[in-house]
Amino acid sequence: MIPIIALLVIDGAIVYSIAIDIANDAYDDSLTETAESLVSRLHAEQEQAVIDLPKAARAILKYHREDQFFFQVFDGNRQFLYGDRDLPALPKSLSGDEPVIYTGKVGSQAVRCVVLTPSVNGNKFIVQVGETLRARQEMTIRIMLSVVCPQILLVLLAAAAVWYGIKKGLQPLSVLQEAVGQRTPTDLSPIGNINAPSEVVPLLSSINHLLERMRKDRESQKRFVANAAHQLRTPLAGLNTQAQLLLQQPISDELQESIKQICLSAEKSTRLVRQLLALARVEPTTLDLSRLTGAQLDKLTREAIDAVLPIALEKSLDLGLECHLSADAAIMGEIEGLHQLVTNLIENAVIYAGPGGKVTIRIENDQTHVAFIVEDDGPGIPPEERERVFERFYRVLGTGVRGSGLGLAIVREIADLHGASIEISSGLNGRGTTMQVNFPALPQVQVIPEASQVAGKIRTS
Repeated sequence: MIPIIALLVIDGAIVYSIAIDIANDAYDDSLTETAESLVSRLHAEQEQAVIDLPKAARAILKYHREDQFFFQVFDGNRQFLYGDRDLPALPKSLSGDEPVIYTGKVGSQAVRCVVLTPSVNGNKFIVQVGETLRARQEMTIRIMLSVVCPQILLVLLAAAAVWYGIKKGLQPLSVLQEAVGQRTPTDLSPIGNINAPSEVVPLLSSINHLLERMRKDRESQKRFVANAAHQLRTPLAGLNTQAQLLLQQPISDELQESIKQICLSAEKSTRLVRQLLALARVEPTTLDLSRLTGAQLDKLTREAIDAVLPIALEKSLDLGLECHLSADAAIMGEIEGLHQLVTNLIENAVIYAGPGGKVTIRIENDQTHVAFIVEDDGPGIPPEERERVFERFYRVLGTGVRGSGLGLAIVREIADLHGASIEISSGLNGRGTTMQVNFPALPQVQVIPEASQVAGKIRTS
């Protein structure tokens, strides 16, 4: 529409120029006829020009139509003889018998003038008549409107037709956009027939081919993860078992210390492999978001506590669980991913808490969020490093704790996929660390009175 409107503006300027010429041609002929009528009433008496023009006729000429009329009579030497003195000065060159037409000014008004050079009784005279341009301008505007208005209407109708045609023609693209926009990262099935226009069919076919290639790549990655889990876990577990059996044999102290280091390395490698595989599973392209269901965090937390309980008992930790949840508090999530998140946070707190330390796990909710909170009294995380701990393989120096630096990276990935936020603050009694994950609550969650919110408190010492 922009080029069409630009052409309409140019066309309007051209029409206006042509309309001015048409109006000038018509009114110039009329003004020339008026001047010739005055010349016909002109005669000479004793070398003086006399116009036989009654007073009433002069008044009609003076104010005729919408415009004001002026006239002058000069002798051959350009000496003023009769008429109005307001008209512009005569042109410097005057042709013989042809009228001279030009535009001048009377005061602030533009006037159109015609100059004739008749001879009366052998005496040469100069007659100049002029009139203002209001009638010409009105005629110009009428001509322009008569041409441009239909064109404007035509452009508006064309704009409406183009808008409707584009909207109707691209409607299938809106359906395609909605179909693609509503897909989860794991939904790689082909896009079905959406009655797309023929121009879009090749694009739709290319998108489906891309989705098919991505689906095959994802399946290949899944097979690799499954095979790697089996191929790596089994030999590491065998190595650890053989080292433990070797420790039970009567061997020298130096050899026993070396075997203990082998056991520690095997355990560290096993944990690293387990976390790498867990991280691979929670990648946006591998986590199956189609399996999202209502999940009870308290149940997943108790399962995670059972998994880390041997480590807690070995370190004589005070491990506690406090649930402050309404009866139907739940979140929408993928069970396996949430289990990884809960387990990593609790395991991280248990590992970093010192011997005889304290770890408290709290779950609470309001009308919009369900919060999972893990507090410990370990060495803590400096404020300037609290964001970096979520980077892969990054570890806070000086803690004296072995780790791979992947636990919190896994937590961040899972939290982001579930639309949850993570906050880090100081832990128990100003020491240690508090990790809080805020999940969006399901709409049906209703908070019940404070007195009945405590679903249970469990502490293991």
